[in-house]
Formats: sequence, C-alpha cells, structure tokens
Amino acid sequence: MASLAFSRVLLIIFRAKCDSSFALLNSRCVLLLANRLSAVSKDLPGSNLTRALKLLEEYCWTMIGHGVDSVRHNVRNTLAKIIELSSPEQLASLTDSLMAMDWGDKRKILVLLAVARTAGDGLIVKSNPSAAREILAAMLADPTTSGVCYDLYETLMKSSFKSKKPDWSGCWVRPLFESDLRESDDLNRLRKAAMGMDQSVLAMATAACETNMDGLVGTERESRLRIALLALRIGKVKAADGKAYLQTNCIRLAMASYSDEVRV
Repeated sequence: MASLAFSRVLLIIFRAKCDSSFALLNSRCVLLLANRLSAVSKDLPGSNLTRALKLLEEYCWTMIGHGVDSVRHNVRNTLAKIIELSSPEQLASLTDSLMAMDWGDKRKILVLLAVARTAGDGLIVKSNPSAAREILAAMLADPTTSGVCYDLYETLMKSSFKSKKPDWSGCWVRPLFESDLRESDDLNRLRKAAMGMDQSVLAMATAACETNMDGLVGTERESRLRIALLALRIGKVKAADGKAYLQTNCIRLAMASYSDEVRV
C-alpha cells in the first residue's frame, strides 16, 4: 500500500513539475509519507521498505534543485528520512554513486551534504580519500556551487573533529593551507573555522603560511600574512602563546607590508 501511494504521488509530481504551487503541495505530501514510513518501518517487510526508499530517492533526485525554497526544504527533510532508514550497505552504495558523479552537478553536492549531516564524513572519505581536495577545487571553480561546497566541507570537517578521528586535521585541515589553492573568501572562512576548533591548527596554519615567504611578492604574500596574523589573533583569544608558533620573520614582513590592515 505504501509503495502504491508513493508511486501515485510521484507520478503526479512528474506530470506537473513545472507548476510550483503543485510541487509544493506534493513535496509536503511526500514528506508526510516519509515520516509515516519511518514510523512503521519496523513492521514492513524488507523488500517493501527498499522499494519505498527507492521511490523516495527518485523523487528527491528530481526535485532537490527546484527553484522554490519551501520545496527544497521539504525535499531535504525527506532525504534525511531516506538516509535515516537506509541500511549501511544502501547508504554506502548511494555515497559511491554520488562520488562518481561530476562536481559540476549541484544535486551531487546537496545530497552529499544530507549524507554528511546524518552519517558524518566516514562514508565519503572511504569512498574517495581525496574528497577534501575535490570539494575545495569545486568550491573555487564554480561560484554557483561555492556556497553549498562550503557548507559540505565545514560539515565534514566539524563532524570529523567531533568524532575525534585521529587524522581529522590531516584529512580536512591541511588541504586548506596548500600553496596551490586560489584565494577566496569562502576558503578563508573555512581556515578561520578550522583555527577556532583546535589550537594545534594555529601552528599548522602559520607553518604553512611561512614556508618560502621570502620568495613571495604581491598579493600572494599579503594573503599568507593575513592568514598567519589571523592565527595569532585567534591564539590570543584562546590564550595560546603566539611566540610558540609564529616566527619573527613573519611579523617583520607584516610590519613592512604595503597594506594598512596587515601592518596594524
């Protein structure tokens, strides 16, 4: 009965997906069905639950990029129910399929974000150990997806930190300070978030910024100086000893900077 209800609702949506008001009504209906499915899932045969989840997944994949905020909100909540009800094998299969897609498809990033919020970073890193660098590359390459890439990266980084993964900083923090990255406001916001999470990141940040500093000129040097001095300010707030990780050379270069902001 549940599968039949899902099928009928989805058929209506696919026939009228250009009608925003109709799509909103149906997104609410599908969310209600998903909540009901969650309530009775333990009493359903496994094959029926799998079929129902597949129909929900198909619906979410079709509508997650809808132009109406309320529809997207309902779809995200439905997607969270799918992830909650999926078996570890189903979730791993979904993650592998997503990671194989092109980063230019915004739906991939939105669904990965839903996975990250529910299941943390484990499945994504297992599927692709280079996920951090790929997300950063996507964030810096396309302004239309940079915001959701930022959300995905921050969610994964914080999840790894909270779960006390032993290599959380190597996996999610070190890539933020690699020298080949193009500077952007989103990248610097991620760096600031990372430095505020753990004092060990301050030393990592300044060490990365000070590498070959004398050989740099212009905006690249100024960018690195700003990061190093941001680490110093955050360290001061956290009562960390700046002398322990900030070299005198960095301060000397900052005092000689052409930028009033950096000198001050």
